[in-house]
Amino acid sequence: AKDLCVRDGGHRQAAGFTVEESKIPELKKRLLDTFATMHDVHNLPKRVMDIECVLDPVTDFTLENLDIIDGYRPFGIGNRKPIFLLQDETILEAKTLGKEGRHLELRLVSAPWTKLVIWSPADEFKSYLQSGNIVSLVVELDRNIWNGRESVSVVVKDIVV
Repeated sequence: AKDLCVRDGGHRQAAGFTVEESKIPELKKRLLDTFATMHDVHNLPKRVMDIECVLDPVTDFTLENLDIIDGYRPFGIGNRKPIFLLQDETILEAKTLGKEGRHLELRLVSAPWTKLVIWSPADEFKSYLQSGNIVSLVVELDRNIWNGRESVSVVVKDIVV
């Protein structure tokens, strides 16, 4: 579909392109047609996530553990950032974030001092993410530095239902 692009570029693991808005329907059609010729669209593989281990928010959300994770940097192609499972955790609080309320912040009963952020969760998951619900979450740990203070930042990557 290069002929539809105003400009394009990138590399094997990423692609960037600019296309005129009027050509988006044709681009979508060509991409879907190409995908359908390469894959059995009625029997696609299920999404698989390689989880490192189950974490306990009380004992495992530590700066020391972040130092260990940081020792494996840089993350990227061939060295993915580790993801972890929080199993059967009770939601203490869930509130929206952002101007348009598209993101969520969770606090767990087991670790109310730690904020878990979910960027733009799908609507079908929002009903699971209510105070009092018990959930299992796939998360990434990261370092948050604000006002000279370091803390553990937890980003929810998926919800196990």
